[in-house]
Amino acid sequence: MFYRTDAMLYGALAMLAYASTGDLDRGNLRAAQRGDINSGNAYTLTFKKLAGITAFNKNSAVVQAITGFVPGLGLNPAQGHYKNCCVNVGDLDMVVEASVGSGAFIDEIHVGDWIVAQTQESMLSALANNPRIPYTNPGAGILTNAVDTFMQRGVAAGVVATDLPADGEEFVSEYQIRVDLVENIPASQRCNRIAPDIRVDFRYAGAFHYGSASIIMRF
Repeated sequence: MFYRTDAMLYGALAMLAYASTGDLDRGNLRAAQRGDINSGNAYTLTFKKLAGITAFNKNSAVVQAITGFVPGLGLNPAQGHYKNCCVNVGDLDMVVEASVGSGAFIDEIHVGDWIVAQTQESMLSALANNPRIPYTNPGAGILTNAVDTFMQRGVAAGVVATDLPADGEEFVSEYQIRVDLVENIPASQRCNRIAPDIRVDFRYAGAFHYGSASIIMRF
């Protein structure tokens, strides 16, 4: 939802148009593994200038009532309506806070849908492009590898967090994939050819929307 004072300004459509340029299928895995934050097309709509949309002139209290964003604390439904608007800060027109009605951010919804759809596609491709995948641990590994291959694309896109551990020298992509051994799967499930669930746990890279600095002057 987008708050506007001019009926001819279609902010929600402008936000959708901007988000559609975030092609998450394009990314550079090696750049991501080096810690390059611009390895892919991960994005946040917050702070972005939208084509054809001008800022409205309201004070910060009104903006908070619209967006529900409390500086230093984040989104709060008791403080606003989780709507988006365009404001001018430092002579820059920009979107705040790029959220949906549930309080999730638009990029989170995009990434979540992309992860689910592409994981399903990767697994279907593995099933369809092999004569069969046997119900064995190596067979489960084929499906697991299909998921892992896609998660590497998530790393390349910049949506899977890649951090440098405090005691490490190489960047680490923060996702894990687990699957049960087939001998632990009930016979009824094996009989019906239902593969063991592949569990993926990853940390979304997200984005900073607020920052502060504590400064001490010494004499």
